[in-house]
Amino acid sequence: MFKKALFTLLGFLALIFFSGCVSGGSVDNSIDNGDGSNGVSAPVTPASVSLEMIDDDSFNSLSENDKIYVANKLYSTFYKGKSLDEIKNEVSTGTFITDFYKKLYSTDVEQPDLDKVLPDDYRIPYGNRFGDPLLEKFRSLYNNIISTLYYTRLSKSYYNEWMAYVLGQTILFSPAWEVESVHPFPELISSNYDRLKKRIGEDKPVKDIAYEHMVSKENWARFRSPEDNGREMLEIWLYDFNDLHVPLAAKALKNWRWEIRYEKVAEAADGRNINDYVYYFFNDENNSEEMNSEPIDLLGTTITTGKDFYKAVVSHEDFMPGVVQRLVNVFFANFTEDKRREIVEEIVKTDPVTFRDIFDKIIFSKEYLLNANRVKSYEEIYMALAHKLDITPGAEIFGRMHQPGSQVYEGGLTVSKQKAFTYKLGRSDIVPSDSDSIMRLHLNIRDAIFLNRRGTKGWNYSNLLSRYDVSSPEKYLNSMFLDIVGREMTEDEKSTLLRIAENAGCISATGFDKFTMMLMTFDYFSRLSEIYIYRKVETQGDAS
Repeated sequence: MFKKALFTLLGFLALIFFSGCVSGGSVDNSIDNGDGSNGVSAPVTPASVSLEMIDDDSFNSLSENDKIYVANKLYSTFYKGKSLDEIKNEVSTGTFITDFYKKLYSTDVEQPDLDKVLPDDYRIPYGNRFGDPLLEKFRSLYNNIISTLYYTRLSKSYYNEWMAYVLGQTILFSPAWEVESVHPFPELISSNYDRLKKRIGEDKPVKDIAYEHMVSKENWARFRSPEDNGREMLEIWLYDFNDLHVPLAAKALKNWRWEIRYEKVAEAADGRNINDYVYYFFNDENNSEEMNSEPIDLLGTTITTGKDFYKAVVSHEDFMPGVVQRLVNVFFANFTEDKRREIVEEIVKTDPVTFRDIFDKIIFSKEYLLNANRVKSYEEIYMALAHKLDITPGAEIFGRMHQPGSQVYEGGLTVSKQKAFTYKLGRSDIVPSDSDSIMRLHLNIRDAIFLNRRGTKGWNYSNLLSRYDVSSPEKYLNSMFLDIVGREMTEDEKSTLLRIAENAGCISATGFDKFTMMLMTFDYFSRLSEIYIYRKVETQGDAS
């Protein structure tokens, strides 16, 4: 009887709710131009009238439902999630924004022992993994990074990790594992990430971090010739697309290059040569005989060497606006180009020095928290929901995210076209939303999160049931909506879900099948567009 009822329910849902046909609530998923001026009084150190920072007063002026929604959005932006009761408790203090912000600067947060979380076979140094497939090495290092993010609690160290991860997906710092000159050396991904995280944690200026990256082997593995590297540094960091500047930059970089060779790296016990790919990185330090010695006028200054060129890039007046623009493009992907430019100008006016300065202005702005209704990244969906449902994925789950396999959840980043640390020019600013990507993303989230009851690797029915009001089928359904979706169910949703449950025999005069109804409702959640898209807050406090 149970299996028959369950299959009937899921069958109905597949026909009626496929791809979120019932949008639910007052959710507005239309693309917005980010106009966002709301007249609410200025909060903590506002950048300007047009880019106000949210504070406790402006947050508390929102409706109760919108406060819960914004709190959930803030957590999921940082790849975290909380149950409804936890969110309500934090919001009820009246100092939610201040408290959340303080967490990101706290240095005394007790953290879990990651050595007990990460399996030993994912912690073996690269030197001891000779002969392993490159994908396994990549999965190993990615597992370490993403598992650390998942299990580390909000704190200053977590903020550093999160910023390094976000930056590593952008055109600015992507290590580009797909590129043939990078692919044989997955360790470059780890060293690129570790350097970013370390320098951010040291509060190094953006200019210093960018310069160190530009002269690094990781950058040159991605753009490995003087012409290619010079052009990309101009375009990526300065938005300088002047072709006349490229040969000048290449001249300054004439002694720089990245070469890979297949040659002997060891000798076997029987005397056979063991060959593998190795790289050679030539630069000002080890190739001075080919160094340029003629003065070059470029970027409003005179340069000679490759290092001179990179210093000119990070010292240029367009450098900081270029960096801010790259990040604004990610977090305000649905805004018009003109609106994004306005946001960049307002952030630049505040004279940001560190990446923390920039991210603070973006994430805690009213424009982002109230108006940005962009598509969420895979991490914002998967990790936030996993936290909310108290799922302990296990380190091996993260390691398989890049590899499609027999289980749908194994290739989440791959099937949604959001591979981490992979693309030459970083991830697309706009999360892929073509029909194939969306379908596969939905199937992955449905299987990996909402229908995932794989023992300790999935959600626990008894634990979740204790959260919900089971006094009636209607209240039971609504409490799940409030907890997972962050809103009450609509009348249409209530009547349809109850009808499906009744037709499947889950509701009778003597009671109702709570487990099957939970599974049915979770399956429906996987089809809601609001699981995948941030909505705009329509009623913004006293400004309504």
